Amino acid sequence: MTIMCPAEFAAATTFAVRADDALLAAIYHAGDPELRRKLEARRGQATKTLLACLGARACADDADNKNPHFPPDSEVRYADGSVRTIQELGEYGRPVRETFIFKDMAPHSFFFREEWLDPNTRQRVEVFDRCWYIFRDGTTQEAANELSDEELEEAWQNSNGAIERTFFEGRITTLTAEGSHAPVVGTMRRRIGMCGGIIWHADWDGGQQAPYGSWSTHT
Repeated sequence: MTIMCPAEFAAATTFAVRADDALLAAIYHAGDPELRRKLEARRGQATKTLLACLGARACADDADNKNPHFPPDSEVRYADGSVRTIQELGEYGRPVRETFIFKDMAPHSFFFREEWLDPNTRQRVEVFDRCWYIFRDGTTQEAANELSDEELEEAWQNSNGAIERTFFEGRITTLTAEGSHAPVVGTMRRRIGMCGGIIWHADWDGGQQAPYGSWSTHT
């Protein structure tokens, strides 16, 4: 995980401590026992939730790198235009997952995006996996062959299940063995990482925005 906005991140950590201090003050001054109980249940929520959101992104990177699910014929495309397969790169040359954290427009909040990096140069790369589109919507093989990658994706998304997309070559083998005549088009599809936000939410008490709150992750 790489934090691309160190100043904003440092400010957020300071803000989290102050928010929890404000919550402690609210607990101390709460005269109503029920209100005090509710506030007590939130003690330390700002620092805890900020840390939990960042920890979740770190865990996601770790899980992807331990078990990346790279088929041997998947392609890694580099900024210089060169292309190598996962099989060529081997275990120690395959790309690694990295989450990048950027500042967000919302106060005290962040945007994140998952990328693939070359493990040696740390340069960004793109990973393309082989996939197949299976047409059961009446499209002929000739018409399917004429579709661009963008048109294939759009047709699949709008087909209501009449077009199947699979990254599992065994699915195509099964169809062939079953004697299926459904048109099939194979192509390479770029593997897109997850993106989202780590967003600050102020609490509301008595109809007013409180000086304390928590962070949550949105994808």
